[in-house]
Amino acid sequence: MKSRAKRNIVAAILGTPLLLLTIICPILEITKFVNLRNELEYEDTIIEYCYLGLTVSIPMCLLISGIYHKCRLKAFLEIAREAIIPAVIAWTIIAVIYTILTKNELGEIPPNCPSSATYGTPITFDACRIRLANLISMWLFEFFGILWTIAHCSGQLPKSSNRNSSITIDGEFEDLDASSDDELAAEKLKNSGKGKRRGNSQSKGRGILNMHRAKEDAIMGRKIEFP
Repeated sequence: MKSRAKRNIVAAILGTPLLLLTIICPILEITKFVNLRNELEYEDTIIEYCYLGLTVSIPMCLLISGIYHKCRLKAFLEIAREAIIPAVIAWTIIAVIYTILTKNELGEIPPNCPSSATYGTPITFDACRIRLANLISMWLFEFFGILWTIAHCSGQLPKSSNRNSSITIDGEFEDLDASSDDELAAEKLKNSGKGKRRGNSQSKGRGILNMHRAKEDAIMGRKIEFP
C-alpha cells in the first residue's frame, strides 16, 4: 500500500509539470513564430515548423486519447507510460537542433534579455522575453520527460491495471486448473475404491454361494462342482 502511494506521488510530481508544459510550449512557440516573425531573424524555418508540429501534436494526441478513454486517469497514465520514451527522443533531437539554429535570432542582443541591452522597439524586448521563455519551457519539458522515463524504467510509476488484471486472471485459471485436477484425481481414487469394494463384495458373495452349494451337494451326495 505504501509503495502504491509512493508511485502515485512520483507520478503526480512529474506528471503535473509535464502536463502544464504540453500546453505552455505550443502557446509560446505559436506566439513567437506567428506573431513575432518580423522581430526575429530566422536562419532556418524548417526547424521552427518541426518544433511547432511536435509541440502541437503532443497535446492533440493526449486530448484525443482522453476523449476516447472517457478521461480516465489510469488510461491517461498508461498512454503517458507508453508514449513518453519516443516523445522524449524526438524532443531531444529537435531541441538540440532548435537551440543551435536559433541562437542568433536577435542579432547582438544577449539571449537572457538584460534590461541594459539596446532594443530597437518595445516589441523587440517582448520578442526576446518570449523567445527566452520558449527555450526555458522547451528544456524544462525535456528535463521532466527524462525524469519520467527514468522513473518508468525503474518501476517508480503506477503499474498498469491491465497487466495486473491479466496476471490475476492467469493465476485464477491456474488455480482453477489445479483444483480441477485435484478433484478429478480424488474422484478417480473414490471410484477405484468403490470398484475394489464392489469386487470384494462380489467375490465374498460367490464364496458364500459356493459354500451353500457345497453343503447341499454333500447332503444330497452329489459331486461338488463349482462354477
